[in-house]
Amino acid sequence: MSQVMREERRRLAMRALDYGTPIREIAEMYCVSLRSVQRWARAYRSGGVPAIMARPIPGRRRRLDESQLAEVLGMIGAPPEAAGYPAVKWSHALVARAIRERFGLTYSRGYIGRLLRKAAPQLPPPPPPGTPEPELEPAYRSEPDLR
Repeated sequence: MSQVMREERRRLAMRALDYGTPIREIAEMYCVSLRSVQRWARAYRSGGVPAIMARPIPGRRRRLDESQLAEVLGMIGAPPEAAGYPAVKWSHALVARAIRERFGLTYSRGYIGRLLRKAAPQLPPPPPPGTPEPELEPAYRSEPDLR
């Protein structure tokens, strides 16, 4: 249920209380516990409507802030060599290593994938494991090309 819906339910419940509806009936009407309605009523009587406003449910805080995330996205927009890593392409493990070295934060490779998809959906997905990378092929051949 959204924050707006929770607030509206509480306001309507308190309006019913103002009209004299018993707390038990209010709890049944709005499918909430008697204890919840009692808590709302106590808060409403002491602080009015602002006291029964729903508070945001924060969830877990991001460990990379927006500027750090922008820095990571800028870093992986260039080849890894530009950031000092001897690799041709960025992998989730390499991005995790760069974040750990730069910001001191540890993320799993799986979470790095989710983070990058959420933050930058326009980035192409990494190749599946075991995909040969043409840039890593030797620049020489066993037989010279005499053309």
